[in-house]
Amino acid sequence: MLRDFLINSTEKPVGGWLPLDSTASIHGRIATTCLNYLTSPKMIQLMEHRVGPGSWHTLFERMDGFLSYAVKYWLRHATSSGEEIFESKPCTRFLEDSNTVLVWIILYQRLCPPVANRRTPSTTVLGSLAIFAEHEAEDLLIAYLKKHRNLRTPDPSSACLDALVVAARWGNRRIVKELLVFPLPNGETLDQPILAAIESGNQAVFAESVKSRQRAPGGIQDFVSLLARAASLGHGDFADALINLMNGS
Repeated sequence: MLRDFLINSTEKPVGGWLPLDSTASIHGRIATTCLNYLTSPKMIQLMEHRVGPGSWHTLFERMDGFLSYAVKYWLRHATSSGEEIFESKPCTRFLEDSNTVLVWIILYQRLCPPVANRRTPSTTVLGSLAIFAEHEAEDLLIAYLKKHRNLRTPDPSSACLDALVVAARWGNRRIVKELLVFPLPNGETLDQPILAAIESGNQAVFAESVKSRQRAPGGIQDFVSLLARAASLGHGDFADALINLMNGS
């Protein structure tokens, strides 16, 4: 499959004797095709139908239709093509249509359910933040956050926590720092982001997450489980830091 080659190949040009564009350029073309497809009136109508219960007629259609492909992979292709694509007309047209973004989020979550996430993913327009974090689309996530701050989108805390857990799991310090600015939802703690940071093995992300406990109302609830996980993964420095926090709390 061309997609598999593009995603897994370390080659800059594609092909030998056949002159083709760079992989980044091809990724950009595929991403643009997917975005134009998703924002066409017919596809918007079809996506709105697909979010209804039982609307995927067959497993084959769900897994292999081009709508499924565009929903699942446009962002993967976009991040592989370079940040310029996020300023392109197809991308801005897609992101500025909140209804289309929301339908995309719902379909993406059904086709690509989150792995080992105890929280139910947000199905608001800010649910896109977790998907952006999953694909490490840093600039896109930060710009989207800024946009919704300016729009005063109500209660972004739940969607920000979802994205924070994903970013911590991927060990992305830049995204983690941006998201830790937001308060936690009522009743939530930092346990999940810290657990994700432990599992990523990223010391910088772990340190950022732990440092934020001082301003997070929920703080850390279950030190013992976090300590056990750090020990099981052989992260002695993480375990030492947690023990020091336990002794100081």
